[in-house]
Amino acid sequence: MINKIQSYLEKYLGPIANFCNTNDVLLSIKDGFEPIMPLFLLGAFISLICDFPLWQVTNPAIGEFLWSIFRHPYTIVSSFVGLFSLLFISNSYSKRKNVDSAYGILIAVSTFLIFLDLNFDNNGSIIENVISVSSLGSQSIFISIILSTLSIKLFSIILKKNITIKLPESVPAGVQKSFASIIPIMIIIALSSLLRYGISLTEFGTLANLFNTIFGIPFMNVVGSPFGMILLYSFRNIFWFFGIHGPMVLVAFTEPLIQVLTSQNVEALASGLAAPNIISLVWVFVNKIFIIAPVISLLIFSKSKRYKTVGKVSFLPALFNISEPFIFGIPVVLNPYMMIPFILSVPIEMTISYCAISLGFCAVPTTMIPWTTPMVLANFIATNYDFRAIILDVIILIVLVLLYLPFIKLMDKSEEE
Repeated sequence: MINKIQSYLEKYLGPIANFCNTNDVLLSIKDGFEPIMPLFLLGAFISLICDFPLWQVTNPAIGEFLWSIFRHPYTIVSSFVGLFSLLFISNSYSKRKNVDSAYGILIAVSTFLIFLDLNFDNNGSIIENVISVSSLGSQSIFISIILSTLSIKLFSIILKKNITIKLPESVPAGVQKSFASIIPIMIIIALSSLLRYGISLTEFGTLANLFNTIFGIPFMNVVGSPFGMILLYSFRNIFWFFGIHGPMVLVAFTEPLIQVLTSQNVEALASGLAAPNIISLVWVFVNKIFIIAPVISLLIFSKSKRYKTVGKVSFLPALFNISEPFIFGIPVVLNPYMMIPFILSVPIEMTISYCAISLGFCAVPTTMIPWTTPMVLANFIATNYDFRAIILDVIILIVLVLLYLPFIKLMDKSEEE
């Protein structure tokens, strides 16, 4: 049975693997995010240390003290991830397009900055000629990818068309490159400025607002239903597959709605009523088994020493809901064998959990817990010590571990070859 599944997957995942391994944009995104991995890991471990569950039980002041020390570096790491990704993706894509990296990064960053809003709304008071730190963070990742690849691609095309200033061969190579880039840069800056001006005349005002309206409104309309919310959270792993930090990107869409649902539960409980919503911030926190399931599956089923080592290294962080060591250790990014189980694990877990709670098998999780609380224990505490929550988590864990089985066998086979 497993062999048949493997043969079927090899047949259909082969073309996808070939596409992922040959597409310049996808490879540049992958290469661009790899150097940022230490920052993601640093942010994750700062959160783990400062939000360690033990502090909440024993002395919350310890966590507050730790945050007073590490909040600044954590903010720097999270607030500039969009800018960092822009620099590294531009560098990688420039090389793939045979463009000097210095000029590729220069044109990509210049184009990105042109589209930034230089007016900051400070509680109704507009401050001009400033760049908000939030515009350089995770919310700008998509825009930075689009602008960097398009601007460098256009730069490459103009150079190949020889629309440049040509100097005698006796002129030093560095000076020749500088003059050769003048016309392409002028064309791209002019086109970007015209496009920015055109957008400013619309109701959107900025490219960021245009992007958020196009993608944000449909998202917000969809997530009004349980199915839509589960679908939205499933996108976190789809983004991870392409090397994009899914949770950081989606927080702008998920947090407003999830906070409303959570507030409704809090108000109902304060009035002595039952929680009206299954989906809440607490429910999201307890549905993190998809993080540790692949690690356990690696440890049980994989025969590869490398994957076993990744599993051992990733186990402790995964136990506290930190996924980065596993994601970058395998790696998951552009890994066709991990794509299907990694993407499906979130909707499978959330669907089983939602249906079980809806059918009365388990209580609604309403007690807020630190997001680093280990699985099983998290759901047990959040449901006010409902022992059925432990049974539910074990069932989900078994399902997700088995989900990875045929794909891990494929990875082992690929590793041997």
